[in-house]
Amino acid sequence: MYNRNLVFAAACLGMLLFGIVFLSLGSVNNMLAERFHLDDNGIGTLTALLPFGILAGSLIFGPIVDRFGYRWMLIVCALLVMAGLEGMAFASSTGLIQFFVFLIGFGGGVLNGATNALAADVSEGERGARLSLLGVFFGIGALGMPSTLAALSKHFSLTAIVAGIGAFVVVPVIYFLVITFPPPKQKAHPPPRRVVWPRSHIPFSCWRASPGGPKRDGRHVQRLDDPLLQEGDPLRPAR
Repeated sequence: MYNRNLVFAAACLGMLLFGIVFLSLGSVNNMLAERFHLDDNGIGTLTALLPFGILAGSLIFGPIVDRFGYRWMLIVCALLVMAGLEGMAFASSTGLIQFFVFLIGFGGGVLNGATNALAADVSEGERGARLSLLGVFFGIGALGMPSTLAALSKHFSLTAIVAGIGAFVVVPVIYFLVITFPPPKQKAHPPPRRVVWPRSHIPFSCWRASPGGPKRDGRHVQRLDDPLLQEGDPLRPAR
């Protein structure tokens, strides 16, 4: 049995990560532009990839959550965000940066949808208040990314700070691993069993009442393949 408060705390941690995702690119635009000599078109491409990834993640999370539950989806998507942040910090080509930006957006989009659904599932009777509190954690994550960069940039390089924020994602992942989540809404069904009729047991539908045929349950029956059936009889099997 799961604890509703612990599960809601997991939703808040996931929304915190989404807040980090949402402002991750804007916080490091200057670093990326200097490292890869990006012009306005290059920056615009990166800016478009982030919401595109969020949109893609938001579209697919529902069926997967219903089928497999929340735990592994939250873990996998948090790790995607972690990989994207670490890749953004250390990538050596423009193509890789574009891929990692999309990865961050995709993981964040799934986290956004899944955490909202999770909070709604465990907040019966107080859904409005808890969803409002969930939004607060989005704001904390969104403000935390640029604030951390501004506070630590005098002492560390932007690359090291972004990598450190990526490493922080391990904390929510561990929390997702140790708590109990609600079970999946759709459970797997076993494949239907095939009915194999023994040769000595022919279904009654394959027999026809007849005065001279063998008896079954006190009735005279005749096999459909009996040669006594006349040509043209609708019960006679086709040759």
